[in-house]
Amino acid sequence: MENRKTMNKKGLILLVQLVLLGALLTQVHSAWLVIGMIAAAALPWLMLSAKQPESGNVSAPQKNVAKKAVVPAADNAPTEQLESVITLNLNRIRDPLQKQHRIIDESVETLNESFFGLQTVSEQQSAISSTLVNNLLANQNSEYSLTTVLPRTEAIINEYVSTLLNVSEKSTSAVTSIRDMSNKLDVVFKLLDQVRGLSEQTNLLALNAAIEAARAGEAGRGFAVVAQEVRNLSVKASELNSQIEKEIQIAQQTVKEANKTVGEMASIDMSHVEASKHKVDDMLHGVQQVNTEIEREVQKIQELGKALVKHVSDGVRSLQFADIVIQQGDYAQDSLNYLEEAVGLLGVLRRNTQELNEVTEQIQHLQERSSKRSAPAANQSCMDEGEVELF
Repeated sequence: MENRKTMNKKGLILLVQLVLLGALLTQVHSAWLVIGMIAAAALPWLMLSAKQPESGNVSAPQKNVAKKAVVPAADNAPTEQLESVITLNLNRIRDPLQKQHRIIDESVETLNESFFGLQTVSEQQSAISSTLVNNLLANQNSEYSLTTVLPRTEAIINEYVSTLLNVSEKSTSAVTSIRDMSNKLDVVFKLLDQVRGLSEQTNLLALNAAIEAARAGEAGRGFAVVAQEVRNLSVKASELNSQIEKEIQIAQQTVKEANKTVGEMASIDMSHVEASKHKVDDMLHGVQQVNTEIEREVQKIQELGKALVKHVSDGVRSLQFADIVIQQGDYAQDSLNYLEEAVGLLGVLRRNTQELNEVTEQIQHLQERSSKRSAPAANQSCMDEGEVELF
């Protein structure tokens, strides 16, 4: 019976050491297993420190107590239950801690990508903003927007070109009219020449009449006076004709100058005006393209702003890993507490300081509490959106 008891104790020691050391080997990087390490280091010394009592020095009451606390060979339920509790809680420690590592790794990677993305988006947004500002410097003092100014400018230029074309057509018509007027003045000059000829003939006739009156003597004296008056009238008519001719010559010179000026206006090549109009149209079209490009760049800024918001949201969501890790760590700490309690019960079995039924009842109660324990509040293994109790 004593040998069998010793074998059970050694088996329990070996089982506990293997389970705890296995957990330590897989999770040695976690701070939550410090208690497990202490238990694994101290348990063999606690188990081996209890020496078997010498047969010669054991009193009868002590033998009765030992016999009363001996675990029957066929009753392995307590050790199996302890093994179940330890195995279950070790797995419950291992899984949350593994999830913690995955969450931390993923969170760090996501945070790095998020903040690098924030930096890139910020630089692009700054560059586009600078370009936009530089393009708008020339129009920063404009009273009206480009979408309003461009159509008005185009309408004014079209009206100006139409006016020039109309002036050109009217100038051509004016040249024709002035040319006709000049021709009429030439006809007037011819008529004045005829009037001059008539005046000269009248003067000649008056001279002849005076000569004939002188020949007639006293009888022709009255006729000589009339002839002299006619001659005087002819001279005045000749002088008036000369003045009229002089004024008409001045008018004709003025008409010629006007004809030359209007002719020069009419002879202006309207193709230059049309070419200038096309150039202005091209300029306005270029300004419209710049305006469209500005709208496109502003749209890019808006899209970058949305991307910036997304990166920030990812960063904020990834920062929740602290809450998840804390909750899962608390759950692992509770599992370690169960292991500590199980180790304590192993010590009780080793020392045989309590009744077997009482120890068995405590082990069963421990197994029930460990099995019925709910899952951790944060049961996530990645940083996808899920349930988490934020502190």
